Amino acid sequence: MDRSPAFSRINSRLFPNAFLWMAGSGRRWRGLPEHPGGWRSVKGRSYRWINVSVLDDVLAALAREADLEWLMIDSTIVCTHQHAAGPTQSQRGTDAGA
Repeated sequence: MDRSPAFSRINSRLFPNAFLWMAGSGRRWRGLPEHPGGWRSVKGRSYRWINVSVLDDVLAALAREADLEWLMIDSTIVCTHQHAAGPTQSQRGTDAGA
């Protein structure tokens, strides 16, 4: 593996952020904000990770460790407007089934 400054330990911590920024923004590599080693190093490492399945392994590990509890909605904390609850009892009359 290349041990140039673009692949130092510090840059290894910044690389996932740069990669996620690219994935989320949909911009071109040259549009990447200033990154140690430049956009070419991020692009090159991204393609290497894809070619040797490192990216697949990282995504699989993240999926296994995902904390999905935050996706649940607890009705005790959800506030709605009074009209969001549906018709009142007096409005349910004969039109309710129509």
